[in-house]
Amino acid sequence: MIKDQTGLRRISILFFIAMLVMFVVHVQILVMFNRQEVNIHGNDTSGSASMVIDPRAASTSKWLKRDFPLSEGRTVDLTGQTIDETICNNSGDLIKTWQLRINIAGDCFINQAWTGTLEIHQFVGTDREAVQTLDLQNYVLDDVKLQYRYDGDLLIPLQKGDYLLYFPSEHYTEMPVEGGESVTIGMIFYYLDELDLSDYDLNVHFYRTFSQGWSFIAFVVLAVLWVLSAVVYATSVIAYRNAQKQMELRRSGLSYMSELYEAIYIINLPSGEMTPVSPGEYIENLRQKYSDAKELLHVAVLNDADGSSLEAALAFVDTDTLADRLKDRESAVFEFVSKLHGWCRFRFFAMDRAEGKPLENVIFAVQDINDEKTAVKDLSDRLEKLESTAAAGNAFLSDASRDLRAPVTDLLALDEQILRETDPEKIRT
Repeated sequence: MIKDQTGLRRISILFFIAMLVMFVVHVQILVMFNRQEVNIHGNDTSGSASMVIDPRAASTSKWLKRDFPLSEGRTVDLTGQTIDETICNNSGDLIKTWQLRINIAGDCFINQAWTGTLEIHQFVGTDREAVQTLDLQNYVLDDVKLQYRYDGDLLIPLQKGDYLLYFPSEHYTEMPVEGGESVTIGMIFYYLDELDLSDYDLNVHFYRTFSQGWSFIAFVVLAVLWVLSAVVYATSVIAYRNAQKQMELRRSGLSYMSELYEAIYIINLPSGEMTPVSPGEYIENLRQKYSDAKELLHVAVLNDADGSSLEAALAFVDTDTLADRLKDRESAVFEFVSKLHGWCRFRFFAMDRAEGKPLENVIFAVQDINDEKTAVKDLSDRLEKLESTAAAGNAFLSDASRDLRAPVTDLLALDEQILRETDPEKIRT
């Protein structure tokens, strides 16, 4: 039982340590994951997030701005077009923040972007380079520092090498983006010949709560295993303490037997554990070398039993067959001659019977019966002597009666004769 408790305690400690290690690993993975920046270039849909930029399909999403003064002395018809940028969260994690960078491949004008803010890098690499962040849905024209054209619409010219950074609006639910969800934003561009927006980058910061990720599942599994092992260990400790209390009660109940027996032990048949109630010196010396009851009793009998009773004594102390031998009775007894102590008596008593279950615990008692055997022999000798004396007395009485039978017969005959002679009738006559 103690060995089982030690094993359970070690298992519980191992699960606890593993749980703590997994907790630290989970926190580190979580922090690293939430700090990580994921970059997706272009229309790549194979990753955990993607961005698709396409012209809006509605018939009103494309139009012409006619006679636009592109330069001095030159008017052109500009094409206006609404472009949709759709971010898709292909993972089960939350996209907490994201940012879109569109690299301009040719001359065009940016007119609108909703509903976030746009950081415009204009004329990059020239002496006219300028940068400004604008909310193109809500601006004051005098606050625009970039070069622009205005004819009722704000048109900010861009050229190859310029780029736009779009910061989504949390207020308009453009972020965060739940796992499996998508968000679409819109921009309006004007261009003369063609509009190429195929070069773009999406930067994403994913976010996991404490209860997400494989490491959390591993942590929970280890935590559950630790709790279960701790409960099993605590249960075993309680059961062991209750068993110890029961054992103490049994010992106190068995204490009276110590007056009759030189050694008393409780043996657990499944485990072979021997618990002393009233320990005997000879068996205790053997218990230092042999812990298993079967082996201990076998060695004790082998070294001590007289040769004539050795085989029977070894069969009697075989604990493998003891449960069957005590199946229909409460005890079994065996007497033999000990080399060290003379006449001895071994007795097994059945304990804790449970219906439908094999016997688990027995009491093993050793009794010195030299005095008993001597007393029985003395009594037997006295009875034999008395029987002999009685037989001799009977023979004497028989001879005496035979010797006395003739005188008594003569005496009785004489008495009868006297009575006849003194008969009153006879005297009167």
